[in-house]
Amino acid sequence: MRISTAPSVDQIRSAAALAHSTASLSLKIICVDGTEVIVGHGKEARVNPCHFRKLVGDEDFTERGVELISSVLVVGASRVLGPGLMCIENQDLEHYRFVTMLDLDVVMTTLENCVEDNEQGVFEVSLLVDEVLDAVLISATGTGCRSFIEERALNLFEVCAIAEIDRDLTKISDLKSSL
Repeated sequence: MRISTAPSVDQIRSAAALAHSTASLSLKIICVDGTEVIVGHGKEARVNPCHFRKLVGDEDFTERGVELISSVLVVGASRVLGPGLMCIENQDLEHYRFVTMLDLDVVMTTLENCVEDNEQGVFEVSLLVDEVLDAVLISATGTGCRSFIEERALNLFEVCAIAEIDRDLTKISDLKSSL
């Protein structure tokens, strides 16, 4: 997954949360001056994901650091299903992961409306709240056919993405009306 054209603070926070919570993922940060920095656990990594997460969660970073990054590349997913949704294989089990910047209560309501089992299989979702990045990592897996699990993960991702857009549009509308 490549985040380009000056990634937003939320996109950088999402990438940091994914790299921090998924050992098989690393980030390739490309700075505006062309410098490339690998964030991960391997030999080629210059920055540990834990350190990068703390850096991105710092207020000073959001004010100055974002301007230094021209693009972010997330490396290590077995498949990327959309901008921000990736499939990670671990011990022959596929996990679909993405990060949302929605409040936890909104995520929980979304889960209640999206997650249901049927005769095709069981769909399981786990949440990891990252208070440093003010993000929620969603990991989904299940039993049954691959298309069933992937379809449910895509649906959950789409609903969260639409809720984020709606939240942002509401903030913009509120800001305009206050001017």
